[in-house]
Amino acid sequence: MTGRETPGFRWLPARRAALGRSLDELIVGPVSSQAPRDVVREASELYIGNAEERNLLVRYRTLPPMRRQALLALIKPAK
Repeated sequence: MTGRETPGFRWLPARRAALGRSLDELIVGPVSSQAPRDVVREASELYIGNAEERNLLVRYRTLPPMRRQALLALIKPAK
């Protein structure tokens, strides 16, 4: 890469696997370094925190099934 290119979708799973980290951790840092949340919601409870989260959900729902599976595999936490 030249440093001016934006990484493509296919680039991300390899980096996640090579580093053994989740994308969330790579983007925002380790969970322990984040401020604690006052409210913890149940996993089954649907909640959209802001417009950005809503946009992500809308985009996800418009993806074809194969892309949905690829995205879910990409954001799956590393073991």
